[in-house]
Amino acid sequence: MPLKRKMTTIFIILVSIGILITGIVTYHMQKINSIKLVEEKILEEGYLIKDLIEKGNIDNNNLEDFLERYSKILNSEISFIDEQEIIIGSFSSGVNNEKLNFRANNKNPEKKRLIFKEISIENGGNISKIRIAASPEYLKKLNKKIILNTLIAVVAGFIVSLILGIQYVEQVTNPYKELIKATKNISEGKYGGEVYLSGDEEFEILTENFNTMSVKLRDTIIMLKESNTKLKATLTSIEDGVIAIDNNLSVILINPLAEKILEVKKDSIMDKKITKAFENKELNNVFIELINKSTFLNDAEVEVFEPNYRNIKITGSPIIQSDDPTRKLGLVFIIRDVTTLRKLEKVREDFVANVSHELKTPLTSIKGFVETLQEGAIENVESSNKFLDIIDFEVNRLNSLVSDLLLLSEVESQEENIIKEIIAVEKIIDDVIMHLGNKANKKEITLEKNIQEKLPNFYGNYNYFRQMLLNLIDNSIKYTPEYGTVKISAATENGNLIINIADNGIGIEGEEQRRIFERFYRVDKSRSNEVDGTGLGLAIVKHIVSTFNGKISIESEIGKGSNFIIILPVKDDLIY
Repeated sequence: MPLKRKMTTIFIILVSIGILITGIVTYHMQKINSIKLVEEKILEEGYLIKDLIEKGNIDNNNLEDFLERYSKILNSEISFIDEQEIIIGSFSSGVNNEKLNFRANNKNPEKKRLIFKEISIENGGNISKIRIAASPEYLKKLNKKIILNTLIAVVAGFIVSLILGIQYVEQVTNPYKELIKATKNISEGKYGGEVYLSGDEEFEILTENFNTMSVKLRDTIIMLKESNTKLKATLTSIEDGVIAIDNNLSVILINPLAEKILEVKKDSIMDKKITKAFENKELNNVFIELINKSTFLNDAEVEVFEPNYRNIKITGSPIIQSDDPTRKLGLVFIIRDVTTLRKLEKVREDFVANVSHELKTPLTSIKGFVETLQEGAIENVESSNKFLDIIDFEVNRLNSLVSDLLLLSEVESQEENIIKEIIAVEKIIDDVIMHLGNKANKKEITLEKNIQEKLPNFYGNYNYFRQMLLNLIDNSIKYTPEYGTVKISAATENGNLIINIADNGIGIEGEEQRRIFERFYRVDKSRSNEVDGTGLGLAIVKHIVSTFNGKISIESEIGKGSNFIIILPVKDDLIY
């Protein structure tokens, strides 16, 4: 029930009870006062009649006329009583007048209802007493008048009290209405509103306290919103995933990167136990392990195979309350996807191992032949020349390896800073074919060229473009048997320059095709010692194509040969 209605109802009940009691008391007091007045009146009238009787103004012959005349004048009942207590005459105005023949002390019911006074007479002849009483009709009218006056007073008092009470209730409840309105605004997010309550000192104190609280709440909410915005911006821009849990191990925060790394949705993990939040049991076990340690900067790494393979490193640390270092509020976990890092570490390890192997083999060979020559073989001209030729071959092999390593490092580190120029594609293809002509002729391999007419120029680094073609064509010559064919074609399609290097050599198996662009990877390991090369040629090609924003792919079949396809974007404004 609303406060105003409740207060009004209570007020009406209380006023009604008070006025009812007041009315009853007033009625009885008025009745008592009226009876006193009537008694005084009839007493005065009795003494008046006594004087008339004692002065002898009445005789027995006109007794009834006297009683009738004065009873009507005084509007009372008058009775004369003799010494034997017998009523010798009686008349009452407004009633049926028969002689009342009863003793004065008779317990007649009519007597009980009358207000009367008896006055003794000393010189009244046969009249010993006068009994004068207010007439019943007069008493009824008097009682009705008292009741009517009481009712009028009660109703008037009730109406006046009701009007004043409603005004008072309205005045009292207005401040509460203002407070209700203000608190509703706060509940709807409208902070900082002030109320102005007039009235008692308590209301003024309440107004001041409420307005102060409202302003402080507004400032606190604004500060929390700003902090929340900063936190969201920080968590969104941070390069690590973040998950926070409370002391009940329930997830209370997760940033977008953590969702991406762990491949979960925020809605599916929030407020859930971190130990049961993921479908991957290994991941759950890692969190359990870090929670059990519960010390600063503990980390663990886990491999996740589904739905995608990932290496995830998780570092856990407790959240400590700043003003109470002994109180722990929960734990925060830093999530890092180290898949790429682990792959790079593996590539680096393989690279170091391969470089070590590629360097050790020729160095061991050189060292061995040098020691042989030092031990006296140099005296034998035929043997010494043979050993020197081998040393020369190994030195050249070392030189090629170092050159390729330097070139690969240069291509990887200078993708954004390379010098670019306009390249005549057909001319550079002719230059490479001429450069590798002798090598192809030794195996009687035919180098065929199929160039589109009016082939557009290409804008890029000349040396890189030449090295790309040189490595691919040289690679095809190496792995093509004698009397084979290597075809070089170039054309444009959909704004791209498409270059094909195809041969009818030994071909590459499907599983190996995905690895041929790795450093030091070689196919046909049975011939790896027979085929001259460093194992870096195709890796260099892949990085060069990448600097040109292009793509390279391979189509190959064992025993039928391979076709390397290079797709490079061409600028529309280049000169043909």
